[in-house]
Formats: sequence, structure tokens, C-alpha cells
Amino acid sequence: MRERPSLDAPVVGKCKAGTAVTIDQRRSGFVHLTSPQGCASAEFVKATTASGQPSSATRAPQANT
Repeated sequence: MRERPSLDAPVVGKCKAGTAVTIDQRRSGFVHLTSPQGCASAEFVKATTASGQPSSATRAPQANT
């Protein structure tokens, strides 16, 4: 995680794969996290609902059968 949404910003922490985080906003390829506090590249964050299921924004479309 970085202090602000920039690759040049200081690293302020790390999260292990699978760590639950709270996303406050998305901007310019980064997400702002409120828990834990910091910014991360959106490519490393997968959005899910509180139940752990992918959010509707990330869920793959289903074929009509």
C-alpha cells in the first residue's frame, strides 16, 4: 500500500493475498483503502461483497440457457 495514488509515493504497508480491505474510492488505476489506510494499484485488488462473492461490477456475465 502507498501513501497516495502514485507509484512514486512511499510504501506505507503491505497486505497478504486474501486480506479483506475496505475500498473508499477508485481513481486513476488506484483504489483508496479505508481499512487498512492507504492506496493500492487496482490491479491487485479484487472487489467482493461482504459475503465474499464477487460484486456485480466484477462478476462475469452468465450465458442464457
